[in-house]
Amino acid sequence: MSYWRTELSLSLKGYNIKTNYIHIRRGIFQGDSLSPLWFCLALNPLSAILNNTGYGFLIKGSTGIEFKLNHLLYMDDIKLYAANASELRGLLQSTEQFSNDIKMSFGLEKCRTLSLDRGKVKKAEGYDLQDGGIIDAMAKDDNYKYLGLLQTLRIDHKEIKSRICKEYYRRLKEILGTVLKSKNIFKAINTFAMPTITYTFGIVKWTDTDIGNIERTTRVLLTKYWFHHPKSATDRVTLPRAEGGRGLVDLRRLYSKLIKNLQNYFLSKESSPLHQTVTLADNGYTRLDLLHSKEVEPLVADAEYLKAKLNQWASKPLHGRFAQELRGPHVDIAASTSWLRRGELFAETEGFMIAIQDQVIPTKNYLKYIAKTNVEDDLCRRCYQKSETIQHITGSCQALAASEYTQRHNDVAKIIHLALGRKYDLLKDDYPYWKYSPSPVLENDNIQRILG
Repeated sequence: MSYWRTELSLSLKGYNIKTNYIHIRRGIFQGDSLSPLWFCLALNPLSAILNNTGYGFLIKGSTGIEFKLNHLLYMDDIKLYAANASELRGLLQSTEQFSNDIKMSFGLEKCRTLSLDRGKVKKAEGYDLQDGGIIDAMAKDDNYKYLGLLQTLRIDHKEIKSRICKEYYRRLKEILGTVLKSKNIFKAINTFAMPTITYTFGIVKWTDTDIGNIERTTRVLLTKYWFHHPKSATDRVTLPRAEGGRGLVDLRRLYSKLIKNLQNYFLSKESSPLHQTVTLADNGYTRLDLLHSKEVEPLVADAEYLKAKLNQWASKPLHGRFAQELRGPHVDIAASTSWLRRGELFAETEGFMIAIQDQVIPTKNYLKYIAKTNVEDDLCRRCYQKSETIQHITGSCQALAASEYTQRHNDVAKIIHLALGRKYDLLKDDYPYWKYSPSPVLENDNIQRILG
């Protein structure tokens, strides 16, 4: 690196300005999109140097195919493999020499060596660096973190799953404790909380039970914060908002897709000896089970999967009533779900609206025929004439017609009145709709409208 240098030039309207040679001492400037690319280019020669040593751990596939692997490299996180202590020392020396050349120092607090003999951890000495630093050896019960996952002789799936879930629930509670609007609440869960789990898909062995428990606990926490009614349809939580759902990531579906995509990635690398060897060697060792992945049925397309979820929702005796009405021949789905797509309500209000649509509000009809409680009759508590259902309360109770129904009509008309007044410049003040009191006549110099 002591010989690295560059020059900068600027051309403008026929003029050319060029600097003298600038010697590069160390480091790469951060803060722009080229920094990661330059960083990878600077480290790429190290990969070639390590491969040229001929050292490494031999991976054997089921058909006799072999590949010698001596390192895994992701940005500045490197993991070295060797057949014995002598080879490991040689790889460490090459890595240290290259790091010194590009002025990159080891993070010794994160570095460890591990020696294995016939599948068991063997006591070994650390490695002394040329600058006086020491890379300590791991003891039998120690573990280390590589790319965010705890490892030793093997990946500790149970411990990782416990830590991942703990962090996921911590982030979820932080989001639910905010005052974000409903759509942003679920978007924050998808982008801030969910990645802590999805990052491990394909590496950690999650079971269907594990995924189901996470989804169930998520709904429990949504209920605890009043964002989800405990009796509401669970299918709607993970349906898109354009389909009447709430837009939460379908964790089970995402897990299946990522597993299938990773399997297809390895199978498609026919020209890579490493990928071919790993595919033939993975006989159930990982969740991908690459050796038998060709035998697995193809994943259902997204459109078919969504259709199946919608049909499952519509097939439910109680929750499915709204789903069936939403897809009636004379219903505009886009207009009917626009309030969900806008997501302007608070999550508590949105959850209450969803509960009404799912008809799980404790009306007397619900208590008598669904909850099976000791209710003498299901007659409406206001009119005492018909069964007290959601449909009856919202649109056909005679006792409410002259009061609540009229007020509801006037509240909607007030918003229309306000919108027309703004459209024709008949109103100067920016009234909130809930504070607006309509005037019978609105007029200005150009136009007069009787809106009362």
